[in-house]
Amino acid sequence: MPCASPTSRCCASPSIAADVVPALVLAAGFGTRLGGRKLELPWGETTLLEATLDLLRAAGVEDLLVVLGAEPERLEPACQRAGARTAVNPEPESGMLSSVQCGLRALGDVRGVLIHPADQPLVAPGTVRAVAAALSGEVGVVIPCHGGRGGHPMAVAGDLFPLIGRLDAGIGLRELAQRVPHRVCRLAVEDPGVRLDIDSPEDYARHAPSM
Repeated sequence: MPCASPTSRCCASPSIAADVVPALVLAAGFGTRLGGRKLELPWGETTLLEATLDLLRAAGVEDLLVVLGAEPERLEPACQRAGARTAVNPEPESGMLSSVQCGLRALGDVRGVLIHPADQPLVAPGTVRAVAAALSGEVGVVIPCHGGRGGHPMAVAGDLFPLIGRLDAGIGLRELAQRVPHRVCRLAVEDPGVRLDIDSPEDYARHAPSM
């Protein structure tokens, strides 16, 4: 998602601490390019999924909700170790947006949410805090950007959850920014981790820490 936009707001008035914004962690994908079980792969002394949950904890996020897909029992132990709640997307084949919608239903009435893919453990905790802090009454969508491109975690204000429920699955969350451009903040960060997901054997070999 390109970050240059004449309708984007700058994030100049941080207002919300990370500990009051829950994180919705998307873990329902199939991960076929990495054998279908990439979130269970070793990541240092832990797993890829747990490393992502750990970084959110390090940022101060207290409420973690992980959306699981097929074979949720494989990942539930890792979620329990991290103190995270879980929800199961009954139709993970419908794509990422369906997992976001499933997770928002499980979260209920909250002030806002951080949306983060489970295969992005390389984001700095400080970046997560900055994204959460940028939410305000006027700013309803915060997208961290590095090198002119958008990444994660994305923050969304609670009053926009009903709109997410009506988005086109073929477009996904990109449509949210298109529908409310006047409420979008594209936050420039010096953190390449916002763009780095572990999506292939090459990504894993390049970025996984040694044991």
